[in-house]
Amino acid sequence: MKNTVRMIALLMCLTIMSGLLVCTASADAMYLIPDSGTRKLTAEEIWKWDRESIPYLWNEILARHGYVFKAGGQYDLWFRSLPWYTPNENPDNEKYCNPQLTKLEWDNIKLLKQVAKEMDEKKETRHTKERNCYRDFTPPGDWTLT
Repeated sequence: MKNTVRMIALLMCLTIMSGLLVCTASADAMYLIPDSGTRKLTAEEIWKWDRESIPYLWNEILARHGYVFKAGGQYDLWFRSLPWYTPNENPDNEKYCNPQLTKLEWDNIKLLKQVAKEMDEKKETRHTKERNCYRDFTPPGDWTLT
């Protein structure tokens, strides 16, 4: 199952649109925005993602620090399928995850949530013909989304 998800994600990431490779992925590093923890994101780039993907973007930042998601929930299932994700042993995110985040990461999460709110207010789900990796990702049928 895990290998199938990895292969699907890898194939999706290899899709080339407008002559540009839009996502970098390998079996060892599958990130939606690989550098979201080391550089300031822009609203312009976030608007290129569909609304449904944005929570995965901010949760990716948290997941890099071992954030423990609701067991069996959509984010738990998604991130556990990725080889780089290791949840903290202690599920107390306030104590074991959140203090590890940098100001830059918190700012990026805030911006992601702000753009998501703006999209909700404008009732937008598709924002551009440009595609990003995982934009149209549908989890395998045996995943339970909550």
